[in-house]
Amino acid sequence: MNCLKITKIIKNKVYFTNEEKEEILNLNKYLLYKYKIVIGKEISIEDFDKMVEELIREKAIYLLSRRDYSEKELKLKLKEKYNYSEKIDKVMSVLLERGYIDNFRYAVNFIENKKFGYIRMKYELNLKGISEDMISKIYEISDFDEKEFLKYHLKKVKNRDREKKIAYLMRRGFKFEDITKMIGRDEDEYSDSI
Repeated sequence: MNCLKITKIIKNKVYFTNEEKEEILNLNKYLLYKYKIVIGKEISIEDFDKMVEELIREKAIYLLSRRDYSEKELKLKLKEKYNYSEKIDKVMSVLLERGYIDNFRYAVNFIENKKFGYIRMKYELNLKGISEDMISKIYEISDFDEKEFLKYHLKKVKNRDREKKIAYLMRRGFKFEDITKMIGRDEDEYSDSI
């Protein structure tokens, strides 16, 4: 039997069953009306698959409308909610093809917003599925000035001890040599102004 029967509907949760399995989908009103979902109706496996795919696509677009995601992040987020890996992969390929997901754009925005050092950026972006080659390429072609990022973070800790400044800045991914040079300059400028 190539059909699933709708056995119950509780709010937006729709229960589909056949001899082999029971599926529960949380459908929005649009999909409820589009597929004319009512208790007792039988729906083909093909229509069920289309419905699931549409549901995943809508969720992905909703998530992307809120903020940028890397490909890996969005895929993990969708897999948390839906247990349909094949359909998630299909939706992801369509979103990539249409330019809704762009790892390069995501990485550039991430670097601009976080203002961490290269070491921390590489670590954070690797966790989000961005390759080291892409990160290196971004740093080569962009005008990110790590020293400006270092100054930005140094202003946040200007009243702390030298050791605490160094520890804070190293946690932000800056190199020890760059930190000590910048702190030395900062202290020289401070003593000159007195």
